[in-house]
This record gives sequence, structure tokens and C-alpha cells, in this order.
Amino acid sequence: MIASPIEYPKPEKEILDKCAEVMVDGDKHKPKTMRDWVIANCRSLVWWEEWDMSDINSWEGPDYAVIFYFSDEKDATMFGLKWL
Repeated sequence: MIASPIEYPKPEKEILDKCAEVMVDGDKHKPKTMRDWVIANCRSLVWWEEWDMSDINSWEGPDYAVIFYFSDEKDATMFGLKWL
């Protein structure tokens, strides 16, 4: 199931808690490029969220992050190897 934050409601917390989660620096990679790649290559994508962290980062971390949730650990690993 591929869920878009624009088209579908966010899955229940219990579902996301069972997923493998990968957070990627949105400053380093374009979120649209990552989303297009993950949709084409990872069938177990459950959800993604985009976070603006510019107001909470006092350290030199990313101002923008994208969190991807996968139901299959293998897809999460493959995605992480590509984008982290």
C-alpha cells in the first residue's frame, strides 16, 4: 500500500509503530526525487511525512526531513543504502 499524505489520512499509530522507519535529510536530497524513487522501487512503503525542523534545530542539523515508513525491513534497508 502506498499512501500519500495528500490523498489519504495518516495510518493509525499502531500500524506505523510496526513499520521500519527511515529519516532522510531533506536539505541534502530533494523530497520529490526520493518519493518518486521509493514509489518505483519499494512495494512496502506505507507512509511518508515531511517535517520542517528549522524552528526546533539549534544545532547544525537538517532544516527539513522526510520520514519514510516501510512494512518490510528489506525495503527500508535498500532505501537507506540509496539515500542515507
